[in-house]
Amino acid sequence: MRCYQKNCQFDYGQARLGDVKTYGVRSTRTGRVTLTGIEIHGELFAPSLCFWRSFFHRFSISTDVLRLYDPSEVFERVVQRESRTNIRYCIERDPDGSSTIVVVCASAETSRPSNN
Repeated sequence: MRCYQKNCQFDYGQARLGDVKTYGVRSTRTGRVTLTGIEIHGELFAPSLCFWRSFFHRFSISTDVLRLYDPSEVFERVVQRESRTNIRYCIERDPDGSSTIVVVCASAETSRPSNN
């Protein structure tokens, strides 16, 4: 979803990756799961292509992994490994009431350079 209207709203937040829930639909033809929703703090968002790109970049995952695994399986494995990691995210809210998660990035605590 692209929002070019002036009345779109962007909200920013932070959450622990282990608290993020995903919802998907399994194809009866292929058996693959397509993630259709990301829930953060009890609110459901549609994931955008930009969200997936930023998620893969944030956790250093090659997009070639998607040739072997479903996005849902990749997401679950990252959550298992990084459940305590805090992430920042951006939500795009349309005037019609739909919300899309458009980007995820490192939290402020993890993006600061160390003073060694």
